[in-house]
Amino acid sequence: MVQQSHSAPLVSFNDLYFFDCRVHSAGPGEDGTIWVNLTATSGEFTEVWFVALPAIRRQVLETALAALQSNLRCQVGLTGKTANSEIYRIHAIAQ
Repeated sequence: MVQQSHSAPLVSFNDLYFFDCRVHSAGPGEDGTIWVNLTATSGEFTEVWFVALPAIRRQVLETALAALQSNLRCQVGLTGKTANSEIYRIHAIAQ
C-alpha cells in the first residue's frame, strides 16, 4: 500500500505553470529532497532551483538526469516560477 503525505494539499492541474526548460543540474539534498536547476527557454526564469513533489521525486530525478545526459529539453509543470516552487510534472522531449 502506498502511503501519501498529508502535509500539504496537491495543486490542481489548472493552477500549474507549464514551461519548456533546460536542465542545468539535478540531485538530492541532505534531507532526501530532489532539487532541479532549470531555465525556461522562453526566458521567463534563468537557473532557478525547484524541488520535486515528494510523491514523484525519484522519477523527477531520473528524467532530469536523462535530459542532462542526452542534452534534451523538458516540459515541466510547476507550482510557481520562483525558487523552491514544486515540480509536479516533467517530461523529456527530443530536440
